Amino acid sequence: MGKENKLPKEVLNVILEHHGTTLTQYFYYKALESGEEVIESNFRYSGPKPSTKESGIILLADTVEAATRTLENKSKESIERFIRYLVKTKIEDNQLSDANLTLGEIEKIIQSFVITLKGVYHERIKYPKMDEKIKK
Repeated sequence: MGKENKLPKEVLNVILEHHGTTLTQYFYYKALESGEEVIESNFRYSGPKPSTKESGIILLADTVEAATRTLENKSKESIERFIRYLVKTKIEDNQLSDANLTLGEIEKIIQSFVITLKGVYHERIKYPKMDEKIKK
């Protein structure tokens, strides 16, 4: 679709790279439960891994946004701890090895994610029901 719509090469690259060669954990562990022989590489995205800072950030943002939705406790501390875990797993899986991101930049990215997601999941006050307001 990107090519059909004549998107710039840089955008097409980010589309291809935003999952890297990440393991599709849910399906991989489900296959392991079956007891049959499982080849891990069959449960990885085809890549390539992010080759720019921008595509590395998008890989992290995509991961963090999707996974944070599953958190029951959305306190700032819980969100930050989970984001750090997710980023650490991507680093350990070498998904950012070609993205040229420094540790300092990764820390800034983490802090940005924490601020953004805390804003999305902040506690909200309960508003009075509209019916009760109308009756008064």
